[in-house]
Amino acid sequence: MTHPSENLADRLRQVLAAHLADPRRSHYCVAFSGGLDSSVLLALMTAIVAEWPDAALRAIHVNHGLYADADRWQSAAQAVAQKLAVDFSAIRVAVAEDAQGGVEAAARDARYRALADVMAAGEVLVCAHHVDDQLETFLLQLMRGAGLAGLAAMPVVRDLGPGLLLRPLLSVSRDELCDWARQNAVDWCEDSSNQDQQFARNYLRHRILPLLRERWPTVAGSTARSAAHCAEAESVLAELAEQDLGEPLVETAYLAAVLSTEKFDGLSAGRVRNLLRYWIRSRGYPVPGHSRLAEIIDGVVHARPDAEPVVRWRDTEIRRYRDKLYLMASLGEAPDQVLAWDTDKPLALPGSMGRLELAPADSACGDGAMAERLLDRHCTVRFRVGGEYFRPAGGRRKPLKKWLQERGIPPWMRSRLPLVFCADRLAWVPGIGCAEELLAREGEDGRIICWQRAPEVNSRLSRRPASGIF
Repeated sequence: MTHPSENLADRLRQVLAAHLADPRRSHYCVAFSGGLDSSVLLALMTAIVAEWPDAALRAIHVNHGLYADADRWQSAAQAVAQKLAVDFSAIRVAVAEDAQGGVEAAARDARYRALADVMAAGEVLVCAHHVDDQLETFLLQLMRGAGLAGLAAMPVVRDLGPGLLLRPLLSVSRDELCDWARQNAVDWCEDSSNQDQQFARNYLRHRILPLLRERWPTVAGSTARSAAHCAEAESVLAELAEQDLGEPLVETAYLAAVLSTEKFDGLSAGRVRNLLRYWIRSRGYPVPGHSRLAEIIDGVVHARPDAEPVVRWRDTEIRRYRDKLYLMASLGEAPDQVLAWDTDKPLALPGSMGRLELAPADSACGDGAMAERLLDRHCTVRFRVGGEYFRPAGGRRKPLKKWLQERGIPPWMRSRLPLVFCADRLAWVPGIGCAEELLAREGEDGRIICWQRAPEVNSRLSRRPASGIF
């Protein structure tokens, strides 16, 4: 995988040109640990961006706080960035050392979530993964029994938050980076945790890969080609899943992505698994392992229509209600607060449940325009405790429980719906609408209540802004 006749900066420019519409005008953010790989990348990007007046560059360091030296590494990274005159910022993340799936996976997930949260629209996050990292990733996925998506290892480019993640050094070896750093007097910080062989990646790096390279010196390059073949095959399977889906992935409801169980009718077992994996991955959730996927298929997809099963994995859950699957972040306890709402301002709801706000009567979100004169009264948001009665527009007064059942609102959401009360009268229910007696009449100014998804839910479910009932 080495290209001694080519300049490393030229190779980097070629990758940027191949994957970005206008690299000379792009805004770049280097994921900067301060180690060898990211220090070389930052030095190269600094030199390249200096040639492009319309481009921008900054560096972000993620401090996981897992080691006593974490703050020292952050300070060292900041010093390198300052020496290069690159804007620097640091993010602290919390990582549970007993996290399900291991601390390595938890740290990686926390890191990417944090980076996605601070990226600007259209910004390019540049990471320093190289061909040896790709080899390690492939082998780790192989040991886990991964399918094609896992064996495809790390893509050169993918979406991340509001921008892109780009790995421009995937054809470059660690030895090349080390040589370049020495030739160009690059400073870097040695991470002592890289020697800790309790971590699977370090065990591979220090114990297994030397033996593989001794017998097969080109193992990194050949493995990278195998990963590329897997990526191509996975792409074909994704096309098949899109055909089986038969429609854009836009249906969302009640904090969840939604899929009709009819989509699985007539499919072979392999295509059922393929469609389910594709749907889960494309909605931004972690794909479950083989046994958990089988549990979902047997216990949820093929459940009785009147069953209400749920399967959970990695802070994710999938439920069934009637003939639909609901995929979502794991739900916490149902809230029981009473929230005062100054309707001139949006109201943040507990947990990750988003916010309520008013919109003009011609807005596409919400259900029925409420008379504006009523909204200056004392309004509160409460959550269902039972015994509530409601009369929506065009309906009759009856228990709210009956309305929720008739409108097909999933049982697990019924205690989580933010109910709006004005002057102690139930004024609005998500998915049902405004109370009949509070509707704006002809000639009256009206406002619509919108339930906006939380930002982290938006980023999972769609790249586009979303509003209304979910």
